[in-house]
Amino acid sequence: MKRFIIYGVVGVLAFTVEYLSFIIVLNVTITSFSLLIAQSVSFSLGLLVSFTGNRLFTFSNIDKTYAHNVRRQIGLYMILAAVNLALSNAIIYVLVHGFLVVPLISKLIVMSMVVLWNYFIFSKLIFKIKK
Repeated sequence: MKRFIIYGVVGVLAFTVEYLSFIIVLNVTITSFSLLIAQSVSFSLGLLVSFTGNRLFTFSNIDKTYAHNVRRQIGLYMILAAVNLALSNAIIYVLVHGFLVVPLISKLIVMSMVVLWNYFIFSKLIFKIKK
């Protein structure tokens, strides 16, 4: 339960960085790709905060006996990030252009989806601790 609470705190910080940067980039870019640019930039910033916080706090232990070394963790995390970015860009595009959901609400929906599947993937694969 403690790990899930820490995951939540790290998640709130990553969420704040990602959502605020989404709003800022969406409002300063004026192209037909503004939505996808804002989504990609904000996702990347949130990713950086999330990886760092989760590695250092959520999925750490005293002696850092991870099942994978940091290079492998970063590699796995980058694969997950690429999949998350592709899926989240596609979903936000469909929500905004297909279902006419407001971009700021679409972003919240997408972020909620990513948070749910990432916790499972982090704990079972990327930050798996040796027993």
